[in-house]
Amino acid sequence: MSFCQFSRNEALNGACSQKGAAFEGDDIPYMMSIPEMAFVKLEVEESIHYEMAEAEGESDWLYSSPRGAGAFRYGPDHRSAFSAMTHQMHCVQGFGRQLVSSIANDDDWTHLTHCLNYMRQMILCQADLTLEPGDFSTRNFTEDRGGATYVCQDWNAVYETLQANWLEWYKYRYNHNMSHIREPDYLP
Repeated sequence: MSFCQFSRNEALNGACSQKGAAFEGDDIPYMMSIPEMAFVKLEVEESIHYEMAEAEGESDWLYSSPRGAGAFRYGPDHRSAFSAMTHQMHCVQGFGRQLVSSIANDDDWTHLTHCLNYMRQMILCQADLTLEPGDFSTRNFTEDRGGATYVCQDWNAVYETLQANWLEWYKYRYNHNMSHIREPDYLP
């Protein structure tokens, strides 16, 4: 796995060099780099899946997440980090759990508030300009489930990269008798 290491100014100018990071303190990579990241079409449509109030929906969400909760390990000390994509998915899952939960404690609401603000910022960061028809409240989604078609980065490539990294970490943990180290508690 490779990483992009650059300054804020370089990031704003679209730079991504493979400078070596020391992986100590704050000297960490800025982002994961997936060399052959393709673009894919995503046609948005209504679905019978991902219904948080149903047991099957919880499973849909759980199994749509990569192993290891989307954490990846890097550097000689195998530090862990999460990509913005897996953080966003975690937040959406948290929204669903909170919305269907009849009892929520203050910690849950603090976390939900954090996630709402985070998702707001990520929406601004992506600035998707795809035009969507504004007729969602008048459409019959039983007959017309389709929505806009988006061109997206291939999230499967991200999941495959995270899966391969998790397997490397799992083997490293096993071979170094580190099974006592807990996996990240990032997803439900």
